[in-house]
Amino acid sequence: MRMIRFESRRALLRLAALVFLAVFLVGCVSTEALQVKTYQAELRPMVGRNEPEVIALITQDWKFGLLNRWAAENPDVETVLKNKFRSFGFSKSEAEEIFTPPGKYQVIVFTKPLSREEVQTGGVDSSGNGMLLTNERLQSVTHGYIRIVLRDAKLIHFWVGL
Repeated sequence: MRMIRFESRRALLRLAALVFLAVFLVGCVSTEALQVKTYQAELRPMVGRNEPEVIALITQDWKFGLLNRWAAENPDVETVLKNKFRSFGFSKSEAEEIFTPPGKYQVIVFTKPLSREEVQTGGVDSSGNGMLLTNERLQSVTHGYIRIVLRDAKLIHFWVGL
């Protein structure tokens, strides 16, 4: 009889630990990550749509600004890899997959600040009171990025990230 109670307590503790872990992990998802997932979900049905419609959604509705743009007709993999911009470029395998069909291609990268955090430097004096040392303010900005690929003025591929 004692063995059964011990096992049920152990099972209850495991269940409580799993629930706590699940709540903790869900709470760790940042608002920026949720915004990225929202943008991805809303861009998915836009694949195959015309350029003005896609760009209007990104720039007018979501308020993203243009960061970089390049265009080429029937680009080979080397051309695609040469037009790499920071970390928004394509891997070789990705370029081979996306740019194989002939056509007129445009790659456009958009950016937008998603969140800002500002802190002020300071210190604590000998009595434990806060005091400003240099009155310096530091700001951290998290940007979101959207990279789209258009072939013959229709959306064929997109990437959204931080």
